[in-house]
Amino acid sequence: MASNSESGHAVNISNFKLLIDRCTGFGAQYVPGNDAISVAKMTTQWTGADDSQTTIRTAEQNSKQPINARVILNEPLNSLVTQVLNVLKGTKASKQVIQDAKTLADSIRGFNAKKPKAKDDENITEWVSQSQQSYVQKAEHFSALIELLKTIPEYKPTEAKFKTDSLDAYYHQLKDANDGIGAVLTMVITARIARNRALYDADLGMLDTAQKSKDYVKGAFKANSAEYKSVRGIRFRKNNDGSI
Repeated sequence: MASNSESGHAVNISNFKLLIDRCTGFGAQYVPGNDAISVAKMTTQWTGADDSQTTIRTAEQNSKQPINARVILNEPLNSLVTQVLNVLKGTKASKQVIQDAKTLADSIRGFNAKKPKAKDDENITEWVSQSQQSYVQKAEHFSALIELLKTIPEYKPTEAKFKTDSLDAYYHQLKDANDGIGAVLTMVITARIARNRALYDADLGMLDTAQKSKDYVKGAFKANSAEYKSVRGIRFRKNNDGSI
């Protein structure tokens, strides 16, 4: 599948339409024996590829609200965990128990952990998937911390937000948010797979059609013809192989 950026896919689709326009301009002289590179079939292929790109954009836009909502929901977590840990330290709980709680707290707060960074649009789904793992792990460590607190007799906070039932309620909010992101990501990933197949599948993809069309023009009109020169410079990018 393609590794170029999302803008690169859009350029490929736009350039394919340009190739179709050039072939249309050749009129009756463009009569390939391969029906797959006829103007009509290429136009249908371009429409499908363009629609698939639009589907991705729609899916990505629809994913932003729940993704952002989860970020906002998680914002108080680190501070809350730090407060809970300090409240526990203020009790007569044993040093070993406090150390166990601190280990979980450090995992939640991501001490010494590398945070995934999105490099470009193409990697956004991978980045969100990595972030999904991070959020799930944080929530599970938080749940483990809550369960540990429940076993500590000395942990009897008077503030409601530090009580284990309140912490449990917050954990379930985090878990529900994590569970909901999976379906959102699936829509984006499914749309991207369909688009990439439409553009880059061997023998059936749009770029393969573009190459065959350019080869036909080169053969029908000769390599030094104005017709071939008009399509030769229409560039496409695929996988890691450069342009065709």
